[in-house]
Amino acid sequence: MYECLLIPDEEYVLTIAGQAFFSLRLYRLLYRAYYAIACWILTLLSFAFTLTVMVLCNTNVSLTAFTIQWYWLIAATLGLYAVTDIAITAGLCWTLWNARSNAVNKYVRPL
Repeated sequence: MYECLLIPDEEYVLTIAGQAFFSLRLYRLLYRAYYAIACWILTLLSFAFTLTVMVLCNTNVSLTAFTIQWYWLIAATLGLYAVTDIAITAGLCWTLWNARSNAVNKYVRPL
């Protein structure tokens, strides 16, 4: 019987730090706090779900039983990470798309 042992490593910390950094960049580029706060909330929720999975996984259950019982939590964790990344990417792309008309005039004029 295989034990389900998850040990927190730097991958989770780096993912959360990256999402938090880009959420802050969105706030500084968009000047809209609600979008950045929504991304922060999604980041904190996904981190909380990750910690919950790690705590629950370190109980004495087999990997198969854990996966069957807590599949919804694992899927929600991965889904939240994906939704947060997509929201941050969409916000950054929207900001760049709107700034492109000003960028051409700003740099062509001095030439």
